[in-house]
Amino acid sequence: MTLTAQDPFAQFSFVLDPGTGAVQAGFQEVNGLSAGQTSKTVTLRRGVFRAHAFEEWRRTLRAGTDRVVIIRLRNEAQTSSTSWKVISPRIIKYTSAPLNASGTDVAMEELVLGYDRLESA
Repeated sequence: MTLTAQDPFAQFSFVLDPGTGAVQAGFQEVNGLSAGQTSKTVTLRRGVFRAHAFEEWRRTLRAGTDRVVIIRLRNEAQTSSTSWKVISPRIIKYTSAPLNASGTDVAMEELVLGYDRLESA
């Protein structure tokens, strides 16, 4: 499938909805989505986050609003095959790629989220 204006995250296997009801980010790799995990962190690597959505989400998290982040694994047909709910997420660390003033998205090398609970969606 080719990248289209309708789905700017088509090249990513993992997409993220930060509680807005719409996909706002895509990542190539995700670690830490196992049940019974003791560290309670999810690491997303090599991705893109819509800049306005990322900043709005950070403000919401700092305000202490409980939210649910949904991470979806997509298959070759770009439909969701598996989903996880990250309950009460908090950003522990993020590393952005070099910034580009002409772009409207934030390229992420790594985004680490802490959470209270992880559920299958």
